[in-house]
Amino acid sequence: ISQDGMHGCYLTDLLNNNYIFQQCLSAFLLHNLKQLLCYPTPEMDRNIVLRRHTEMWSSQKLNVGTAFSVAKMLSFLSPEVIISELKTAADLLPFRWKNILTVMSILVTENNESASLLKGLIDSWLKTGLEENNKDSLFLALVATRHCCAEKTEQFPNYITWFGSAQPSSPPHFVTFFKFLTELVPHEPPLYLKIHVNKVPAAPSGCQTVLTDYIALAKTRLSDLNETTDYLSIFNKCHDTEEENHASDVLQLINHFKATNEIAKPIIEASVFRKQYYEKVFLKYLLKRSTHEDPTIVQVIHKLNSLGKIPPSLFDSWKSK
Repeated sequence: ISQDGMHGCYLTDLLNNNYIFQQCLSAFLLHNLKQLLCYPTPEMDRNIVLRRHTEMWSSQKLNVGTAFSVAKMLSFLSPEVIISELKTAADLLPFRWKNILTVMSILVTENNESASLLKGLIDSWLKTGLEENNKDSLFLALVATRHCCAEKTEQFPNYITWFGSAQPSSPPHFVTFFKFLTELVPHEPPLYLKIHVNKVPAAPSGCQTVLTDYIALAKTRLSDLNETTDYLSIFNKCHDTEEENHASDVLQLINHFKATNEIAKPIIEASVFRKQYYEKVFLKYLLKRSTHEDPTIVQVIHKLNSLGKIPPSLFDSWKSK
């Protein structure tokens, strides 16, 4: 998958050519998919994949030409064939993260039947990882789930739902799962640590220690990063990235102010009851804007300051931008 996409989508001419037999076309497209999934790519550190896969290869980030070409190709292949090829590609080393996650993104956004089968494939990777203590399968299941959840589709609504349903009931599997998550803590994006410590499962008998050790380590890591444990936005939304959470809060604040010329009640409440999150996270994001930006944002900031809701040092720093 090149940076500039495929050459104008060569598939369009082929798919519209009445002189090409359907059987030949299907065979050609299957060969194309095999080549795409197996094409060698530079080996990437798994910790980078864990932190950045959605910002690099989600459907919103793909080149338009590439997304269109891959979608065209997949639309002429059966869901069963596509899933079979993904399963085969997942066994290759080094793992082709870019190619495989790109295909997954297009698959879940374009075809609900394929998305359902993909969910089954990911579940099988998780099952294998737990039963065989296979960290590669566990990592693949985790990253693939997060990647698909970032597309916000029916089969993958959000990571919180998946994490809540993925808790193993078997004590050995539970220990395997949380020992695996423990190893990831130094490299995890903060949002996932926050979700994990807020959605603490009921530990099976004999598994309490591994769970409490994980929660303690995750909280320590968040503290080291100067992060709170809050994962919900001020307006009680949870998006797949913290950037989306913050942007959603600011948008709702601005819209409410435009309609009423007042600061929304959840913001006032957060400044009192979620003070650490309000000052460390929300205000930090809001005050990144300069005094020359949208006049409404400037008015909101001045209104918050007049209500005593912005520490003087932060307000002075913002004014000097």
